[in-house]
Amino acid sequence: MIDIDWMTAMRMATAGAAAAGVVILNRRAAISPVTVYWTAFALALFCASLEVVAGGALGPAAPLVALGAAAACGWSWLFSRALFQARPAFERWPLVLVLTLVASAYIGDMGEIFGVAALAEGAPTRHVVDNLTRMISSTVLLAPVIEALRRYSARLSAPERRMRLMFVAVYSGLVAVTALWMRGAAEGSLAARYETAVLSVAPLIALILSAAALAYRLGAPLSAAAGSRPAIGVADAAAVTRARPQSKARPISPDPALAALAETIVRRLERDDYFTTPNLKVADLAADLGEPEYRVSKAVAATAHANFNRLVNGFRIERAKRLLRDPDHARTPILTIALDCGFGSVGPFNRAFKDATGQTPRAFRAGEGGARPAGEFEAQA
Repeated sequence: MIDIDWMTAMRMATAGAAAAGVVILNRRAAISPVTVYWTAFALALFCASLEVVAGGALGPAAPLVALGAAAACGWSWLFSRALFQARPAFERWPLVLVLTLVASAYIGDMGEIFGVAALAEGAPTRHVVDNLTRMISSTVLLAPVIEALRRYSARLSAPERRMRLMFVAVYSGLVAVTALWMRGAAEGSLAARYETAVLSVAPLIALILSAAALAYRLGAPLSAAAGSRPAIGVADAAAVTRARPQSKARPISPDPALAALAETIVRRLERDDYFTTPNLKVADLAADLGEPEYRVSKAVAATAHANFNRLVNGFRIERAKRLLRDPDHARTPILTIALDCGFGSVGPFNRAFKDATGQTPRAFRAGEGGARPAGEFEAQA
């Protein structure tokens, strides 16, 4: 019978759980940024655990396993970035940053292999590269917390807020213990004595945390999460639908194919208030419709709107006008209405609103068509 200590067992459990999770996810979930980056993170933890357990027995595969393990922090950032975005995408620059970070970890080895003196240990260039690597590593290590809290607000559903806070709490705890408390601890200190034990358990905790967050996200996509925007009410939603700029958005192109695509675009923007999606771009809509981006742009030009932003803002402004007229929203802050309609901040909302109506939202609300609390109407009566 093989005698295995519990710390080795933890590493083996992490490797087994990571492998099983990747296989199950590959069979049950569609390919998307969040599933791809979780798979990469799980495989990195698998490599890190395998490296500790197998050690020298890996033979020629050892460098590849070490390379896979080096990317764990980077993949955790990309996973969290996709996890907390309403419409995640495979962005180039974050991936390049992570790959650069991994490559920099082997800069000394490459210098020795290729005989580059500037990359040798103690060389000024190597010193700069090492410091830059540490800066990037620290940023990437903290990035998952930033991603979870960046768009945290009361506009998110209660389960979504709880999931984010739990993610931040567990992840921050892992970083605080492993990176802040234990890294570089003095020999003989409490941190140094328990370092090996904690580092054996931490990867399994990180894997469980990420798997739980992934399972939640697959069951509750952020773009469709209940409560992701303030509730307007059924009557209000119907009124907003009637107030949309239907005539202005209708296609005017003589090209039947473009006109048909323009109709599809308009219907998609209307369905489920898709136009309120924050930071909505032509590329997002094109991917959603499965159409080339250039064709979507041409179809948008086939409507009475100059470009995609004006088309989307037309829907958003009509919704905003309805809310500003509604007595039930008379005390709703302008910023809340702007965010609910899909604008990222109040500045662009004010400019778009004034461009469309000739008034600022505040002036519109204060005017004849603006909303006033029910009490004011009763007092006048």
